[in-house]
Parts: sequence; C-alpha cells; structure tokens
Amino acid sequence: MIEAARKLSEEPHTYWTDQLNNRHSIGGYQPLGEEIWTQTKGEIDAFVHCVGTAASSRGIASVLKRHRAGIRIVTVEPAESSVLLGGRSMSPRNAPPARPGNLPPTTSASPRRGQPGTWP
Repeated sequence: MIEAARKLSEEPHTYWTDQLNNRHSIGGYQPLGEEIWTQTKGEIDAFVHCVGTAASSRGIASVLKRHRAGIRIVTVEPAESSVLLGGRSMSPRNAPPARPGNLPPTTSASPRRGQPGTWP
C-alpha cells in the first residue's frame, strides 16, 4: 500500500503527505489536546483513541500529559485487525487494520496488548 502511494505521488498534480513519517503532523493535533483539557476542565483521568498513523494520539497525549503527567493514554484497534493477528485477518468482514502493519516512526512507546474489553 505504501509503495503504491509513493508511486502515485510521482504523477503530475499530486501530493503525498506521507503521514507515517511526517513528525510535523503531531503538532497539528496539539490544539485538540488543549480543547479536550479545557472542555473537561482538567477532570480527565484517561484518553482512549483509535490508532491510525499515531499522530493524533501523540499530539493529543503530549498536551494532556503536560497538564497531568499521570493521565492514562490508551490506543485501541479492532480485535480482528491484521496488525494484532500477525498479518493475517480472521474477520468475516476482512476488516482492514486501523493502521498499516508496522509502527510508524511517530510512535515512541512500545505497544502493550490487553485483554479484549479491558484496559491494558
């Protein structure tokens, strides 16, 4: 998929953001972190977010952790995701992963697996 995007970006009148490697995209989500903090009046103990390229999770988490160092940040992905199943899909819908099957460079923490329906 990434190679196909790279190839398409070589066509005239196209632009590829390469979000998996775009560290600047993290900063674009920091205002959302401030908005969450403001709207909750700082009464937030945890933030749960679906993993994509990791930019939104990282941007929001960096702000929330600046305000409250002990806040719990959890990223989730569908249980039938091929990422969690080692590259194979067991879903009857053949659900695609929420992110490609690798950890993008914007991801700084190692993922931890929890049990379905519980927090890791």
